[in-house]
Amino acid sequence: MAEEVLPINLAALENYAQAFTRKLSDYFFIDHPFIEGKDILNFCDIKQINLLIIKHLFEKWQAENNRLESPYFDYQNVQVQTALKSFMNILSQHIQITKHHFTPLFYQATRDALILILNPKLFYQAEIHQLRVEGVSANHFKQIAKYIQFNKEILRNLIARLERDDTFSDLDALRILDEVYHENRHYIEPMDWRIKTFSDILPLDLDTIINNPDLASRPTLDESKPTPSSTAEATTAKVIEDDHDDLADLPDSLHARLKEEHALKGSILDSFQQSKIEKLQNFISINQKFQFINQLFKGDSLAFNNALDRLDNCQTLGEALALVKQDYAVKYGWNWESEESDNFLDLVERRFL
Repeated sequence: MAEEVLPINLAALENYAQAFTRKLSDYFFIDHPFIEGKDILNFCDIKQINLLIIKHLFEKWQAENNRLESPYFDYQNVQVQTALKSFMNILSQHIQITKHHFTPLFYQATRDALILILNPKLFYQAEIHQLRVEGVSANHFKQIAKYIQFNKEILRNLIARLERDDTFSDLDALRILDEVYHENRHYIEPMDWRIKTFSDILPLDLDTIINNPDLASRPTLDESKPTPSSTAEATTAKVIEDDHDDLADLPDSLHARLKEEHALKGSILDSFQQSKIEKLQNFISINQKFQFINQLFKGDSLAFNNALDRLDNCQTLGEALALVKQDYAVKYGWNWESEESDNFLDLVERRFL
């Protein structure tokens, strides 16, 4: 298979990322004055975006902490270091971000997630570029591995090559990345099903983002021609399995939440999906929210939120179903054969299990 690096139209990609960010942010902050740490991990159905939001959040936080250091105090003192670590752990349990400050993080994460799908080489080139002053090391990429789900095999092999020395110049690191990318191009994941997750939320036209659409023939799911030692399915399973080890350096509260995310797979996930919902308002994802608002409530977010409040206050399933069928379904002309109405009723029924 010939090596392929998709030539991305960054302006088009950034325009899409802005529209994607605006759509989901607007829906979330309709009824939330801020977002908390626990909400970030479930903010979007695309987990890679959620992880990259956290990555950018902690990078900015680390930069702010570095600026706090003063030449008049010994920040390397053991007691100072212990106190700072305790302080940061406490802060990490009280993340609270307004829309104004969250939107740039979300936009950057969306942009990076798309680049990680379409051109992972470009993504890692940008990481190397950020390290050009202090030098590039394997340790930096080990730290960011916990936030990467897409095209992670390239990162694994890059780390292995960088471990051969303490630090590299950015030019040497870029040369190593070129070699790693060339040697491991058969590990590049199929983009089609990744892109579909974006299009399900906001339609994405690849022809406008990839300068040469003919090059869009990146690896696809072909069971007759598995890549050496790794089909797309095997690679994804390996990423999920190894992600447990990548979480060790996250602050305790986020660490616990991420481990919780990994636990919800297989039969455990199946049982979770059928579990009782304590409160509809807290359970419905941002993607479901705008689907329900647009398809069932004709774009009226206030009516949707009012409906959830009334349903949460119902005492029985019969009372809740009567409210849905005799009030909202009639008022907004629901199509009972639509997926949205089925999903909404399923959530209401789980509320009263």
